[in-house]
Amino acid sequence: TPLRRKVDLDGWWDFVIDSDDQGEQARYFSDFPFDESRHTTVPGVWETQAGYEDYQGVAWYRKEFEAPWMGPCLITFGAVAYIAKVWLNGEYLGEHEGSFTAFRFIGNLSLDVNDLVVRVDNRHSDETLPKETADWYHYGGISRSVVCEEIDDAYIEQVHVVGRLDGQVDVRATIVNGSDREQDLELALSVPDAEATARTVTLGPGVRVVEELRVRIDEPQWWSPADPVLYEAIVTLGEDMFVERFGLREVRTDGPQILLNGEPIWLRGVNRHEDHPDWGFALPERIMLKDIDIILSLNCNAVRGSHYPNHPTFLDLCDENGLLFFAEIPGWQYSAHQLSHSPTKDLLGVMLQEMVAQQYNHPSIIIWSLHNESETDVSREPDLDVRTATEELFALARSLDDTRLITYVSHRYWRDKHFDLADIVCLNEYIGWYVDEIDGADFPAYLERMAEMVPDKPILITEFGAGGIPGYHSMAARKWSEEHQSTHIIAQIEAMRRSANVAGCFVWQYCDVLANPKAAIRRPRAMNNKGLVDEYRRPKLAFHDVAEMFEILAEEDDWEEE
Repeated sequence: TPLRRKVDLDGWWDFVIDSDDQGEQARYFSDFPFDESRHTTVPGVWETQAGYEDYQGVAWYRKEFEAPWMGPCLITFGAVAYIAKVWLNGEYLGEHEGSFTAFRFIGNLSLDVNDLVVRVDNRHSDETLPKETADWYHYGGISRSVVCEEIDDAYIEQVHVVGRLDGQVDVRATIVNGSDREQDLELALSVPDAEATARTVTLGPGVRVVEELRVRIDEPQWWSPADPVLYEAIVTLGEDMFVERFGLREVRTDGPQILLNGEPIWLRGVNRHEDHPDWGFALPERIMLKDIDIILSLNCNAVRGSHYPNHPTFLDLCDENGLLFFAEIPGWQYSAHQLSHSPTKDLLGVMLQEMVAQQYNHPSIIIWSLHNESETDVSREPDLDVRTATEELFALARSLDDTRLITYVSHRYWRDKHFDLADIVCLNEYIGWYVDEIDGADFPAYLERMAEMVPDKPILITEFGAGGIPGYHSMAARKWSEEHQSTHIIAQIEAMRRSANVAGCFVWQYCDVLANPKAAIRRPRAMNNKGLVDEYRRPKLAFHDVAEMFEILAEEDDWEEE
């Protein structure tokens, strides 16, 4: 929104722990306890501060700021972990649940100096998304950027762009008239190398509507990993402007193949958590860029955002660098009861809608994933109807976006009951690490049996790998050694390439990450040590071997395309 006046609210905030959860009753939102507070930075998570490393509970943030205007404003939070309640100048604006999606509130700047207060609660339970025992660390804090911007009575709320290979660009612009009077305004769309279009729209008082616009690009250039061409769609409504980047690309399946722009592609990927010892999951842009550079040096063409919506800046970098992205909501290891009952069932739908709405325009995203390792070997049993709930979630995903592949990730192998609903079959397996075989099948036999079960669908091995403790070496390549990790991963990639039904893989995982404290007894160093690099991005032996293997696969695939 380049024409709107803005106040960047990142930087120093007042911060106080509320371990007894009495702040609302004490009215911290209008009488902040400065004598007990300290300064902290936003974006950030409190676990990276001394004394708060394992704090689970409530904390309060306060920011005093001036704005060069008075009147309506839109305050946007990139993400807050996990539940946020927000007050502006003592007025309650609302709350949001979920650690990885943005939310916004309309407020009113009526003072020379404004007071923004946020109550943050990072406690999780079996009824949250993700649940308490998810296999990563539940940080707390305002973890992504905050901005306050001026809005007119009528403004553009959101723009979704679909770019097709023939150059057709379809835009859906959500526009709002917040006034109590009818307005006639010009709505226009311009895209480079396309003839602009415009028309007058009549907005009734207090309405929120979606308007569709279309242009066609002359001599269109497609987005691909080899040539990630990006365009800008510029939408204007009266004096307001909204700019979105997009690409022209198509993803679909053909039998066991994934086709990108009509050509088969084999995904060479890693799973990446947003985690760093110094930053938690409030990664600064320079760390995101470093991750991109390292992943590209692995000769990857894809990243899986395990297991939650990733930072929009990281997605921008994927767009710019041609890295395909597998996007997922944090539905980790839910039971059949949770999948088929509220509140989990409803939270999955809400989070899916938020993720798709906010990440829709990134051409790098080719897959939406609905959950990971849940109890999908149950269909219908007394008091359980996982089938209907799964059908409803797939239907919602397709109604939100019919241009991408929809799936979920399973570790139920041939017992799974819902593969027929998915565009691609995504499998997590740790044969040779946690188990030696599954129902008598070693890894090659496992792949063969899965291919027989879903012969006309692509299979992605979305997780596989082994722990490798940094610096631990073993002549016998024993478990937890860097040698065992590397040998295991390479052998499994070689087996996948021999299967005509496997369309790619994602190594678990890119970097070592802090584990959930409840899992620390089986996580040496209290870390998930399956990274190809350690938590500080220092390479293990497997890093170099996987980079060499992926380079060979990339050359084979390029030769086949030629």
